[in-house]
Amino acid sequence: MHPIVIAALVLTGPSGLRQQPVTDINWRHHPTIVEVRALVAVIDSTVGHGRLIQRTDSAVCDGGRVHLTAHLLTDSAGRTRKYVLVGGSDDSAGDATYYYDAKGYLRFIFARTNAVNGTRREDRIYFDSTGTQVFANHRQLRGPGYAGGFGEPIRDPKADFHSLCG
Repeated sequence: MHPIVIAALVLTGPSGLRQQPVTDINWRHHPTIVEVRALVAVIDSTVGHGRLIQRTDSAVCDGGRVHLTAHLLTDSAGRTRKYVLVGGSDDSAGDATYYYDAKGYLRFIFARTNAVNGTRREDRIYFDSTGTQVFANHRQLRGPGYAGGFGEPIRDPKADFHSLCG
């Protein structure tokens, strides 16, 4: 095989692609994103089979303006694997689902926002195995747009769960 072809295969193969940054062009098939999707599928399957312990709490914050419900899902070792926040106020409502690996690193956020002005938005944020954000995909599904959303990534879901109004 010609040396240039071999070099191209090395640079574009799975390990070569893993070393490339995640972009708007390659994100759907980038190995880091594929790995995160696999982790999410495993966690969701574990939830579906009842293998995670779920605790639920709710709170009314900001003088009654904001209502939150939180679901903290942990494995048998007490590690958070999934954290779901659902909430709303007088102008918007939405949910954010956070996925964590066995080491406790945040790996994925899926959030939906719906506003009274007709805006519907989805946000997907991917993190690598060190918890560093590698890609964000924001899709406005309809409406004029809305500045609100789910806020900063939650890196310590247990602390957040115990202090919902912050």
